[in-house]
Amino acid sequence: MKIKGLKRAVAIVIAISLICQGLLFERNDKVEAATSALSSLPVGARIMFGGRQFAVLNPSDGTVVSLKNITKMAFDPNNTQLYNPSDSNNLGYYLNNTYFNTFTEGEKELIKNSIWYTGNETNETASSVTTYIGLLRETEYNAAKAAGIFLSTGEYGYYWWLITPYSGNGTSVRRVASTGIVGNSSTSNTFGVRPAFKILESTNFEYDTYSGMYYYPGTLGENKTISTLNIGDAIMFHGEAWRVVTPSTGLIVSDRIVDARVFDPDGTQLYNPSDSNNLGYYLNNTYYNTFTAAEKTKIKSSTWYRGNETNETASSVTTYIGLLRETEYNAAKAAGIFPNTGASTYWWLITPYSVDSGCVRVADHVGGVTNGVATSTYGVRSAFQILETAIVNEVQMGVYAIDTTSPTADITYNPLGSYKTGTAVTITATFNEPVADSPVPRISISGANTQAAINMTKTSPTVYTYTHTVGAGDGLATVAMGTAKDIAGNNVTAAPTSGATFTVDNTPPAAPTFGVNPTTPTNDDVIVTITYPGDATIIEYQIDALGWLSYTGAITITTNVTVYARCYDSSGNPSSQSSLSIVNIDKTPPDVPTVNPATGTYNAAQIVTVSNSSIDVAHTYYTLDGSDPNETTPTEVIIGGTISVDGNDGETVTLKLVSYDGAENKGTIGTYQYTFNKTGPIIIPSITGRVKAPSDIDVDITIISNNLESWEYQWDADTTLDESNWIEGVIPTPQAITPQTANGTWYLHVRATDDDENIVLKTYGSYKKGTVSISEGYAEDTYLDERKWFKYYIGLDANNIGRVMLVAPKDVGGVKQIFTKDDVLDPVTHRFKVGAVYYIDRYSKIQVYN
Repeated sequence: MKIKGLKRAVAIVIAISLICQGLLFERNDKVEAATSALSSLPVGARIMFGGRQFAVLNPSDGTVVSLKNITKMAFDPNNTQLYNPSDSNNLGYYLNNTYFNTFTEGEKELIKNSIWYTGNETNETASSVTTYIGLLRETEYNAAKAAGIFLSTGEYGYYWWLITPYSGNGTSVRRVASTGIVGNSSTSNTFGVRPAFKILESTNFEYDTYSGMYYYPGTLGENKTISTLNIGDAIMFHGEAWRVVTPSTGLIVSDRIVDARVFDPDGTQLYNPSDSNNLGYYLNNTYYNTFTAAEKTKIKSSTWYRGNETNETASSVTTYIGLLRETEYNAAKAAGIFPNTGASTYWWLITPYSVDSGCVRVADHVGGVTNGVATSTYGVRSAFQILETAIVNEVQMGVYAIDTTSPTADITYNPLGSYKTGTAVTITATFNEPVADSPVPRISISGANTQAAINMTKTSPTVYTYTHTVGAGDGLATVAMGTAKDIAGNNVTAAPTSGATFTVDNTPPAAPTFGVNPTTPTNDDVIVTITYPGDATIIEYQIDALGWLSYTGAITITTNVTVYARCYDSSGNPSSQSSLSIVNIDKTPPDVPTVNPATGTYNAAQIVTVSNSSIDVAHTYYTLDGSDPNETTPTEVIIGGTISVDGNDGETVTLKLVSYDGAENKGTIGTYQYTFNKTGPIIIPSITGRVKAPSDIDVDITIISNNLESWEYQWDADTTLDESNWIEGVIPTPQAITPQTANGTWYLHVRATDDDENIVLKTYGSYKKGTVSISEGYAEDTYLDERKWFKYYIGLDANNIGRVMLVAPKDVGGVKQIFTKDDVLDPVTHRFKVGAVYYIDRYSKIQVYN
């Protein structure tokens, strides 16, 4: 036990060291087991915990008990009958210190600090102690025996302690006898010890279906063959823990006494499987037949030496189940499988005693070997040789389970991705353990592609490959494994643990789509984004025909171009090509606006028509005050529209225009100047009218102008022009015009035109020619026959009194013959014009209105 404890301690230190370095042990994926909480396990379930075998007594609180005596010792040499973990002489102290410390720190964390009742058999719960490791009390033992955890007839395991004090005296404790009956013994006696403790009931245990045992999963190592195990390692088999005695031959022995029987009631000391009364017959028939057919295939028909202790190999028998011979027991004891000092048990060895033909060697309660009469009853620890080539899985440090788990395979593909027709795909199966060369692992494919089962090619004991050429179709193809076996002969699981399917894809991805910002005309760069379908793995674009590039993000476009996009899915299927023409980039400003009429001198307001040779003009702004126009200028004119330009006489008006295109490019400002000459020629007649006189009417015309182009005149009997009667005047002036020689009232029309197209038209008169006959009582230069020109008007006199008078205006020739209302009435005050109007007085004579 010291050696094994040392090994365990060293292993713990190494594990902790590796954890500190980040090198955690990897769990062996070969072990596959159902997991159950301890609280759900059945009463009597065998569990492996801390490398040792226990039985579940109370799943609800996690109580478990050792199925064998782990040692023998006094309950308390001081005759103290109370279980006391604080008393160094007490069994409770040993169990909660020396024994407790054989567990790892992780295992200790799962052992509960619990209440152990220490009352006597009449009232077990009268007292208690709280600690980690205890013993069964009497009622618990009886319940365990009733549940089949312990043989009702005893195991001939001599005696082992319970925790219950004896009520009859103060120095005895209840204990189990070899017959399974509870009795009393002094605490100073040396008996076997079967520890009990309570594991956290939520702790998960895994179930090994082959052995029917549960185990607390620990850090797992590599799978091994029996022959490579260490002496003392535990193997779970046939619902029991077995200890490896001789790895090279597969010799294992039951971890506990499994029965209590006589060796031979006839007193025969020779182990004989053919003698129906012999223990050998029982073990190789009744007991052997409790093994399953699968288990039997692992048990070898072996040679069992049955010579006496002086020459063990002198005699032998070939059979399946045997017992340890004396030297094997001693070797196992030396290796720590059995305690050196014994465990208060007696059990049969196979070795006859040389001195007495009726006796057989027996392992005794103090760890030695003694002689037992063949007709006596002692414990039985069966042994057999398990196939040393059998594969076992380490499920706990030093604890192994027979490998009955099917190997599995992870499937990978090269190249990765989905595949189109014609693609050669290397399918690699990586098994979780080495597989046998024969039968050759095979692979089959179903679904979108099919392949009947076909041999794979070996790369290593765990790696096989197959190259599949993809055919037509779309969808998932499913891979299945077949025929492979692991070294233990377990058939491979058909469904891979990963990579069970691959995708056949002969459908091209959707065409890429474009996003553009901005979409309106711009004088800046355009940002193009391309959206590719989710199944695209290669995404590309090109600008015009400059070559394909990998698309990594938004593209900045500086000039008008065509952008192309395409993609490929993981199978290599190409999409259709998309294209986008960028036409909204305009970094060239429009031309200068032109106008008609353009810069010049004008005698009147000009309606200026605006035009521009550029075809992309969006806005044209203008100013008339000489300032530079821009897009904030409120005055805008459309191309082809007009602007009214006007100014005072002698004023120059500056028209400035600028055009913007739709991209907000600003053109050059155009400047045009309009000078206004609105005065025109000044016409000065020598006389502007004449009262009636018999002489011809002579008038000289003087025209003042620095750019006189022409002038003309005509005599007319009224104020209405006659375009056919103009007479061209002579430049320069003054010039005398043709005299008017006819009698009558005449008007003189004079029209002068300068180079600025100013046309001045003046009408002078009236000029009167005729015989003068004075009308008595008439205003000067008025005559009786002029009354016919007078008209009635209603107006105000100087006192704002309304009057109706017969009136005519006064001009240089006397009575004005052609006139309007405004010639007689002030248009503002509606008064008759004083001194400028004639009226007919009450004597019907013409008078001046004063």
